[in-house]
Order: sequence, then structure tokens, then C-alpha cells
Amino acid sequence: MIENIPGIPRIYTALSEWLACLIIILPFLRGRWTLLKAFTLVGTLVIQILFQLGAGMLPIILWIPGMIVNVLWMYITLKYFTRQSFKATIFLCSKAFILAEFSAAICWQLFYQFSLGQDVEKDSAFPYMIIGLVIIFFIFLIVELRTNQQEVPIQLRNKETLMAILTALIIFILSNSGYWLSDTRVFFGNAVGIFSVRSFVNLSGICLLYLQETQRKEDYLKKELLSINNVFQTQYQQYVAYKENSDIVNRMCHDLKHQIDVIRAEDDPVRREHYLEEMEKEIIDFESPVETGHPVLDTILTRKNQFCLEHGIKLSCFVDGQLLSFMNVMDICSLFGNALDNAIESVQELPNKEQRLIHLRVDEKNGFVIIKLNNYSVNQIDIEDGLPETTKKDKMRHGYGLKSISQTVAVYDGTMTISTKENWFILKILLPNKIFR
Repeated sequence: MIENIPGIPRIYTALSEWLACLIIILPFLRGRWTLLKAFTLVGTLVIQILFQLGAGMLPIILWIPGMIVNVLWMYITLKYFTRQSFKATIFLCSKAFILAEFSAAICWQLFYQFSLGQDVEKDSAFPYMIIGLVIIFFIFLIVELRTNQQEVPIQLRNKETLMAILTALIIFILSNSGYWLSDTRVFFGNAVGIFSVRSFVNLSGICLLYLQETQRKEDYLKKELLSINNVFQTQYQQYVAYKENSDIVNRMCHDLKHQIDVIRAEDDPVRREHYLEEMEKEIIDFESPVETGHPVLDTILTRKNQFCLEHGIKLSCFVDGQLLSFMNVMDICSLFGNALDNAIESVQELPNKEQRLIHLRVDEKNGFVIIKLNNYSVNQIDIEDGLPETTKKDKMRHGYGLKSISQTVAVYDGTMTISTKENWFILKILLPNKIFR
């Protein structure tokens, strides 16, 4: 039974929880230490100890609520010092909690075994526990610093956050199952057996959380590399487009000379005015560069606009690119590249060039960045599960663009809706504005 198995003194549990938070916080505070932060950090240790000692005085039925209060304090400590998002702090807190559980458990187990269980009720545990915790957390600190050498932002989806919470919860339940089952037939043996199971399960939990983190960082770096390649490719395409334009400009200059001669020779003022208006229209149509205030978005929109001009498509843009400065470059490329490609592909099929219309608008309202892309469509479009049904023969490869947009929007806790209204296909995206302007 629990009463016959010596539990870890609360002060060591509190110290372990605080050290676990500390090694996670340290990589975030590189070069940003102040005396106030140092004092605040020490203050969090004092409060963590008080919470643990207070929880230790509660009846056993309130053991779980006492644990929850301590974990909440770990969350607050991590949130204050790391300044990460809610979901990122949840992940960090889950990792810190399992690290603390493992470190306290393994140190207590080693002390219990070396002392043969004779001095666990005495203060002789103090030097062993302190030295043990320092050594273990020093090792974990090295691991943290090595895994955080590359500054990869912690961007978690709801599913990944839930997975981290469940991993920590399941590991906690399994690691303490030896205590709860000690008075049943499913008994793990003596105290050493229970301690060993707890340490092993906690170590497994640490490995799982680090594997999740490593996999997430590798996926991010792969996407970032792909994004960089896409940006380079886009810039190269823009260069090619500019080079092609120089030929068009030369040809237009040559034509303009003849048109100017015709205008000069024209005696009818009405017809002369008509010629001037035609010339002005051609010049305006040829002004393809798009400036939004975001260099990457400018590159994408300029290239797409050039393509539209060459294919008789009217693309109008009312975009405040600075609103998107909180987004990753690769996400901007993926979102706008896919959305515009879909719209262009749709209107390009229209035989009537007057109907080849695309409107893009990016503005802000009520704390949300609103991205709205409309394109004219004469086809009947049915929406199923939030995505339009395809009319193409190759249904297997259809929809990847919109699915990619949906995944990108989910990363920023946004929403994507698709609708149709009076021959207009409407893609609307809402993103919480994370810029304080």
C-alpha cells in the first residue's frame, strides 16, 4: 500500500519541477538575462515549494488537485519566461512535467537502493538528492541546448498539442500505477520494483516527447528549405518575365512611334482623343509590378499579374502586405501561390475574356487579417466537406492546393471558407492578427 512505500519528499519534487522548467527556459533567455528576471525565477522556486508542501498536507483524496495546481504553476512559470503561445507552452509544460517526474523518481530510487531503505525518513537524503538532481538536469540542459541550436519556432497544431498532453497524462498514470496497485493482485513487488517501473515509464515518456519535438523540427526545416527554393524559383521566374518584357517594351515603343505619327496627322479631335485613350489603356494594362509592402508577396503577385496580362486575365489587388509579416515565408508562398493558381486556372477556361476576372483583397478587421480571393466562374460548383467537388477526370490529384492552404491556415489558428455567389467563386481566410501595430 502507499503508506508502506516511501514517497519522494515534497521539497525534492518541487525542486525537480523547478529545475525542469529552468533548463527549458534557459535556451529562451540567451543574452536576455536581467537581475529582475533572476529574482523572479528564484521567486517561482519558492512558490513551487510552498505549493508542494501545501499539497502534501492535503488529504489523499485531494492529491490529484494538488498535482494540478503545481503543474499550473509550472505552466505559468514557462509562459512568463518563454513568451510562447498557449499551445507551445502546453507542450513545454508537458515535457517539463515528465522530466521532473523522471528526475525525482530516479534520484529517489538510487538513494533508496543505496541506503537499503533504512534512512529514507531522515534528512540524510538531502545531499544525495541535490547532487543527483544537479547531475541529471545538467545532462538534460546539454540536450536542450543541443536540440535548440537552430531557432525553430514552436508551431503546433491542435492535434499535436493534444498528443503532448495525452502523452504526459498517460506516462504519469502508468508511472504511478505501482502505488495504486500495491494492495491488489497486480503487485510490482517491493518498493524497488515500483520505483524501477516508475523511472522506466517516465524515461519512455521523455523519449516520446523528444521524438515528437525532433520530428516537428525536422518537418519545419524541410518545409523551410522547400520554401527557400520556391522563393528562389519565383525570383528567377520574375527575372525571366522582366527579360521577356523588355522585348515587349521595345516592340511597344516602336508601335507608339507610328501611332504618335498617326495621331499628329489626325484632324478629327474626337478620333484623336479616342486614339489617345487607347494608348493610355495599353500603357496602364502593361503596368504589371505589384507593391504591397511585403517583398515576398510582391514577387508572387507580380509574377502572377504578368501571367494574367499575357493571358487576358484582369487581376486586381488591394493588399496590405505588412499585415502578413507574422507569417513564415514558405507559408505565404504556399497560401497565395496555390490560391492564385487555382483562380487563374479557373478563369483561363472562360472563352469570354471580359469574364476573366480575379479580385484579391488583404486587409484587417476586428483583430483579424482577412484574405479574400474572388474569381469569376460560370460553372456550377458544389461544395462538399468545405471543398469544391471537381469536374476533372483525375479526381485523385485534385484538391491538393486547397488542402495545402487549409493546412497552412490551421497552423495560424485561422479558418478557411469557400462559397459561391452570383457566378463568383469566393475563398475567404481569417487569420488572428499577431502583429501589434
